[in-house]
Amino acid sequence: MLIAHTPQVQIWRFYAHNSLRNYTYVLLETAARTATVLDPWDGEDLLTWAEQEKVKLTGVLNTHGHHDHIRGNEALLKAGVALKTSLPILSAHPVPGHTMDHVAFRLLGTPHFFTGDTLFQAGVGNCKNGGDPGVLYHTVQELGRLLTDESVLHVGHDYLAKNLSFALHVEPSNLVAQARLKELAGQVSYELPPHTWAMEKQLNPFLRLSQTELQQRVRELKPDLASGPTSDEMLFRALRSLRDNF
Repeated sequence: MLIAHTPQVQIWRFYAHNSLRNYTYVLLETAARTATVLDPWDGEDLLTWAEQEKVKLTGVLNTHGHHDHIRGNEALLKAGVALKTSLPILSAHPVPGHTMDHVAFRLLGTPHFFTGDTLFQAGVGNCKNGGDPGVLYHTVQELGRLLTDESVLHVGHDYLAKNLSFALHVEPSNLVAQARLKELAGQVSYELPPHTWAMEKQLNPFLRLSQTELQQRVRELKPDLASGPTSDEMLFRALRSLRDNF
């Protein structure tokens, strides 16, 4: 589906309908009708879409090397689509933590930012397969300096409903998270528009480490933190561990 557009570029988002709930993005340069694919799940489906839309796929980019984000590369490369590491319309930003080679991309001159599996709606990526939660903590702090409230976040998976449930598990009185979860009732979450950074700061527990209720709740759920001072990084690590088992 067409999720956003600028005067020069259309942003198309494709939902994989798989158990991992992957998103794939296509950046279509409207004047030339050429497009770059970001994190393809199904290359054959993308080639069919491009033929139907009379679009020429000219490049494929990956935020990181996990299989579900490169799965569609083979079909695209066989069809002559070039594997890219950069693109003139994008700036690349190292965002290690989920994996150590993870990169995010900003669409230049716009608020659109493609986070891959570093940042999700109401959550962050896990660190189980080649990542490190301490590194991810520092990456998220850096994103706070890089992004603005108006930044639009295009994430790698639709985990919104479960992430909101976890957010309320650790911060039950968060009215914004309550309202957002209520809004999901009767809606298809993977068809909803992306969040802004401003919204994430209101409901994403990994961005709300200074909130007293969240701190107290994490200490209740992680008794080993209750006996001494707790840094933001310790809270972040504890939250990530709690989310892993939620």
